[in-house]
Amino acid sequence: MPLLGTCIMCLFVVYIYMISTSAVAMKDGKDVYESISKDQWLVQIQRHHDFSSIRRGILVCVFDAMIPMAASLVLELRALGNTDLIQMYHCNGELSAASHRILYMLDARLEIVDVCKDFVASGRLPAAKANDFRSFWLKPLALVHTRLAEVILLDADDLLFHDPSQLWQTPGYMGGLPSNI
Repeated sequence: MPLLGTCIMCLFVVYIYMISTSAVAMKDGKDVYESISKDQWLVQIQRHHDFSSIRRGILVCVFDAMIPMAASLVLELRALGNTDLIQMYHCNGELSAASHRILYMLDARLEIVDVCKDFVASGRLPAAKANDFRSFWLKPLALVHTRLAEVILLDADDLLFHDPSQLWQTPGYMGGLPSNI
């Protein structure tokens, strides 16, 4: 049964990828493919989401090849009842516009961050060193970058059996919080 669920999820992600690579409209009864630039599309998405007041969430580091697993993780989190903001971090354009579309189509409470681009633009990271933070080294960079005060760091290939937001209420976590948070 788990294998069947995984197969269905993969087919769903491929389907979303196929329909997300172009916008289709009808004109005179025929399909007309309209393309919009990546920047136009991202501006439209970001206009509707302001997560600046959120103080806790889930952080996941991703790249294009991990999108099926990341998409599955997002659906799994929501199926378990999790409503926290999910931040998807990547470095120097590791996520294509199609991957952005897939993730945003799956969930509106999601934020995609190119941490290397942000750090290079702010002068905190030399452009020549940015690609050194891909893969495993992206995690500490993302933790330093996030504006969230409380973070659960997950890998895209994690399998969860309970909503991880339950951890926010455990006595061990509650007792360890600084008083200024």
